[in-house]
Amino acid sequence: MARKADSSVAPKPRGPRWRPRGNEGLKLAPLPANFRSDALTEGQGTPVAAPPFVPLPLPGLEPAARDARTTAFADLSASLSRVARPGDFPWSAHVQLQMVGPDGARKLGSGWVMGDKTILTAGHCVHDGGWMREIHVSLGGSQSGLPQRLPAIYWNSTTEWIHGATPGQREAGDLGVVRVAESLAPFTAPLRYACYDTARLRDIQARRLAVSVAGFPVDPWDSFLVDAGVLTGVSGDFLLYDVETFKGQSGAPLLYWDEDGQPTVIGIHHWNVALNRNRAVRITEPAAALLLNWTA
Repeated sequence: MARKADSSVAPKPRGPRWRPRGNEGLKLAPLPANFRSDALTEGQGTPVAAPPFVPLPLPGLEPAARDARTTAFADLSASLSRVARPGDFPWSAHVQLQMVGPDGARKLGSGWVMGDKTILTAGHCVHDGGWMREIHVSLGGSQSGLPQRLPAIYWNSTTEWIHGATPGQREAGDLGVVRVAESLAPFTAPLRYACYDTARLRDIQARRLAVSVAGFPVDPWDSFLVDAGVLTGVSGDFLLYDVETFKGQSGAPLLYWDEDGQPTVIGIHHWNVALNRNRAVRITEPAAALLLNWTA
């Protein structure tokens, strides 16, 4: 005999199997023009407090004191090659992202360490037709000897990428943030980033082999590749460069190497517009303010 339902007991609510990252109802404190975000503090339901706005040019985040055996830029090949020492800085600050998409498909992306627990990537590496179900972080890729498959506890993107009215608006906001629970400081240091004015970028454009992109392509799977090239174009929102990349390297940092061989992130690689003609979201004043908001 079937038991009669007890109307005094409320049915247990059926929630989602995973919690989408991002909350449409909560906003950050106002930023300078353009970029907004729905980012929350780690595991909390309150907005991230916006730091005081810092006039630019920003010095960026200085790497922590450590044995930073930086590879001289002159050692980099002008053709795509494997990163020889992925456990050494600055390569250890590049991260492989293994994601599970909203449709359950396995995906691969790249990113870079910009804070103690914070990784920056492309917006489409955290939201691509829906929020990623899972994201795992590997410092320097699988051959680095550093921690692998650290589970992300939080990820988010910009309002422009999620809700942009035009393709151009969406693409200019193609930035994403990923956070892990444990400090990354014992294993690597953050890459410094800077907002350069157009005149400075034009100077960089005139130099031969001044920029590089290193990341984790899907083919060959689980590889860590780098290519050096030249900056070929500067616009208000984007940087163009003649560097070879492949699917899976979205979110990798576009590094400018100064005359002393020190790397600085000037953009976030996100698009291949033609053969060896790639595009990064430029770190502008509003983008830099957003990155400061996201850093933890």
